[in-house]
Amino acid sequence: MQSKQTIKINIYGVCVVSLMGCVFSLIADVSLQSGSYTVEQSWSQETVFERSYHVLVPTGKGPFPVLIKLHGSGGQGKPMLRHFSHKSSHILIAPDGYDRQWNVSRQRSKAPDVAFIKAILDHVKTFSNVDAKRITIMGMSNGSALLNRLMIELSISDFQAGISVVSQLVEEQYRAGSFWYDPDGGNQYSKKIQPPSGRRFLTISGEKDPMIPYEGGQGVVGYRFLPAEQSAFLWAQVNGYRGKQIEAGRGKPYPDDLSCLLYRYVDSNVTHVKVLKAGHEAGRAVGVRQLIAEFLERDS
Repeated sequence: MQSKQTIKINIYGVCVVSLMGCVFSLIADVSLQSGSYTVEQSWSQETVFERSYHVLVPTGKGPFPVLIKLHGSGGQGKPMLRHFSHKSSHILIAPDGYDRQWNVSRQRSKAPDVAFIKAILDHVKTFSNVDAKRITIMGMSNGSALLNRLMIELSISDFQAGISVVSQLVEEQYRAGSFWYDPDGGNQYSKKIQPPSGRRFLTISGEKDPMIPYEGGQGVVGYRFLPAEQSAFLWAQVNGYRGKQIEAGRGKPYPDDLSCLLYRYVDSNVTHVKVLKAGHEAGRAVGVRQLIAEFLERDS
């Protein structure tokens, strides 16, 4: 049976009405069901706009870990459920970005996406078959850029692990030795912030990516990216790492796919994967798929 639920959010991303959510949260042992759900949001481009996210729940009582997949620019959520249907041990959630993209700062969309994802997280945690302490968010390209923003702005209690596929930090998010965000949920990135520590993090980048340059610099839609290895190092520092950055070229080959070089900050639970000779399709490498599977298996 397909489920549908609406949560209303104002222009600033604050939940103002959550009637169904309140009803469900008061009933014991109500399980999240497979289907499509909506969140109502209003912002400069839309008024009372229904935004969808799609859910696939494994058979059984749970509680299950959760994997939220953020599509790339031009994509949609529902196909992501098919891509990861083999992860039967996880509840799979795939939201739809407004205008098929996620708002980081330079997109056409100005939707309050951090608030959108936060509303999804708050909603699904009200169900008895959801393990709120085992939530991973995985992003691809533009979805990965939003993941970086979520890693900076949301608490460790919101989600505990991230998988970034082909998008390191951009200069709006990290510059002058500090992380930055917009406290109003917009795109000004005007206030310093210290991201929460403790998240497990796996980052993947292609050595020859023409859209998101591995060595940093200007890329897609005018963003200026940090070097991929520096970006991973900064996340390791967030998690308490106090050593030096692993030197370029010192990554260790992944035995099952020698095209994947691993830069592991073991004590900080951060791993960066450099996919040799790969472009923006680096996430398709056999070794990358296996490393993602291994990362997710830690939740099972």
